[in-house]
Amino acid sequence: MIKISKYLYIHWLFAVVLAIAYINRNLESFIISYVIITVHELTHLVSAKILGLSVSHIIFYPFGLNMKLKNEILYSISDEIILYISGPLANAIMALIAVIIGSKWAWSEDFYYRNLVFFVINLMPMCPLDGGMILKKLLCHKFGFENGQRCMKFISAIFAAFLCGVGIKILIDAGFNSSLCIFMAFALGNVIFSKEKYNQNFLKELLYCKNKKNKPVYNAKILGASENSLYPDIAKKMNMSDNYFIIFTNQNQKVTKILSEDELIGCILDNNINKL
Repeated sequence: MIKISKYLYIHWLFAVVLAIAYINRNLESFIISYVIITVHELTHLVSAKILGLSVSHIIFYPFGLNMKLKNEILYSISDEIILYISGPLANAIMALIAVIIGSKWAWSEDFYYRNLVFFVINLMPMCPLDGGMILKKLLCHKFGFENGQRCMKFISAIFAAFLCGVGIKILIDAGFNSSLCIFMAFALGNVIFSKEKYNQNFLKELLYCKNKKNKPVYNAKILGASENSLYPDIAKKMNMSDNYFIIFTNQNQKVTKILSEDELIGCILDNNINKL
């Protein structure tokens, strides 16, 4: 990785791929695909700034640009959806612009289809694509971190196999057209190299979710655990839409301790698990 500045890095393979595109006279196709991905990521950046997040760093990979955000808390699931949906919406807008321009630009039709494909691919329910991250956030919010993660691994595996199969078929039907090969490399490379933009620690997110206890009296769920259970494992059973109390019992099934979820997660964050 080549460090350009505090926030900007370039993968060394980027220069290699750029040189190959130039030698094969596909430089213009390479640049168009890269512009599409760059606008997509910059739209995520603008959304992040509006939502109050800050950028950790930006990396230019050989098959796309990836932005990593600092782990600052988003309190609303709707804010997280806005963050992830903004990129695909940028592709939809660029595709619409290409339709409006029409024959005035020689690359308008190609530009339209590339944006359309990026729009569809990025909304697939497969991590770390935007559609996958939206679904993951919704599943974790509703069913808890552990169950949400397990579901997304299964769903992502199915769609990854589907995407690879479709990509191979398209290339075979097109006779391995060089421009199409570059574009498919960008599309698949974006899946491989992309990382989750916003990966806030679930425990902090659970602890600081402000909308859970906004009433004087509220319903709560009870979790039972042995006194030797690990606190992080218990927290992963929770979700952000419910309130919890945890009852700890010994081998004789006698209650030894009762904690609220705030106390439990506070201990995890403070590394004071053994002090209660």
